[in-house]
Amino acid sequence: MPLDLSQILAGVQAEAERQQKQRVSRAEYLEQLRGLFKAGPSTATPKQPASETTSSPPDDSLAPFEEAPFQQYSFESEPDSYALIAVDGSQVFPDRHKAAFYGVVQAAAFAIYYHRKDTPSGGGQPPATVQARYIPEVELRAGPSPTQVVNRERHHLEMELLKQACLAAHQAGYRPVLLADGMLLPFELLKQNKPSGEAAKLLKPLLELFDAAQTANAILCSYIARPESEALVNMCAPCVATEQPKERHFIPDHKLLEGVLMAGHRTAIMQPTWAVNKPEHLGGQVICACYANFGTGTGINAVIARLEFPQFCANPQTVGKLCGILQRHVRLGSGYPLILISAHEESVIQQGDAQLVAQIVQNALSAEGEFPVSSQKQQAKAQGYSGEW
Repeated sequence: MPLDLSQILAGVQAEAERQQKQRVSRAEYLEQLRGLFKAGPSTATPKQPASETTSSPPDDSLAPFEEAPFQQYSFESEPDSYALIAVDGSQVFPDRHKAAFYGVVQAAAFAIYYHRKDTPSGGGQPPATVQARYIPEVELRAGPSPTQVVNRERHHLEMELLKQACLAAHQAGYRPVLLADGMLLPFELLKQNKPSGEAAKLLKPLLELFDAAQTANAILCSYIARPESEALVNMCAPCVATEQPKERHFIPDHKLLEGVLMAGHRTAIMQPTWAVNKPEHLGGQVICACYANFGTGTGINAVIARLEFPQFCANPQTVGKLCGILQRHVRLGSGYPLILISAHEESVIQQGDAQLVAQIVQNALSAEGEFPVSSQKQQAKAQGYSGEW
C-alpha cells in the first residue's frame, strides 16, 4: 500500500530543524580546530602520547612525531630515477544463496619505471603482474568468518605481489616507490593488544614486505583517499577552547584539513596510537602517518589524502619526495593517483568474470555427480515480480 506521508512529515521537520542547529554549532567548532593550523605551531601544545599521561587516547588518535605538529611542510621535487609500483585487489565474497559456497580473490601490481635522459636506466618496462585464487568452502568455514577469510587472502596476495615487484625493480637498478590502496595494517588488527593465532599470521606478509623494502632502499606507503577517521580531531580537541560542544560532531580528517591545508603541503609526521602499533609486534617498526593536499587549492579544490608508512620511511626528506611523486600522479588521474587507477583496472573482477567462475564451479560439481542449485530466495529474485500474482 502507498506510504502514509502524514505519519512521517512531523519527524522529518523536527530532524531538519535539529540538523540546522547542529550545522551552525559544527561550523563554529570546526573553525576552532582549523585555527590551530592557521596560527602555526607555537599557539598550542598537542596532547602527549598515552605513555606520558595517565589516561589512554581514543582508539583512533595520533601522537606528535615531528616537533611542530600543526605546521605545514612543503613537498619536495621528484627524484630523477625511480620505479613507481602500485598494488590493488578485488574479491567475490561467498554467497550462501548461490549453488556453491566459495570465494575468489585477485590482486595486481602495476609498475612504471621512470628515468630522465641524463640518468642511467635499468631493465625494460615490466608488465602488470596479476594473481587470482579460488577459496573453497572448507577454508571459508575454518576461519572466524567467511568474509574475514576472503579479506585476509586478498591482503596476503597484495603484500606478496608488492614484495615481488619491489625486488624486481631493485634488481633492474631502480629505487622502488611502493604504493598500496588503503591501510597497510589489516583493519581487524588495529584494536588488538597482542595479535595471536590466525590474526598474527596476517602480519607475516607485511613484515616480509618491510624486509624487502629495506633491502631495496624502497619507499613504502599506503594511500587513503578522503580519510574518514577522526584521528586529527582527537589530537586537536584538547588544544582548543575547554568548553567542548554539547552534541558530538563527526568531523573526518579530510573535512578538517580541506579548508586549511595548502596545496602542495603536508602535515607533520605523526604516529597512530593503535594498540598493535608497537615495535614488538611489527618487527621493530611502527606505522607513521601524515596528511597531504594534492589538489590545486583549499576547499573544493583540495585533494586530501592520508599517507601511512613504516618508520624506516618516516623522515622529512623521504616523505617529501614521496609527496612530490604522488602530486603529479594525482593530477594525471584527475584527483586520484593514476598508478592506483591502473592497478585497480588490472585487478578488478568484472561481473561477467564472476558469472563465468560461478558457471565453471557448477559445471565441475555436475561432472562429479553433484547437481547444486541456488536457493529458492535467489531463484525468486532472479525471476522478479511482474506486479501480478
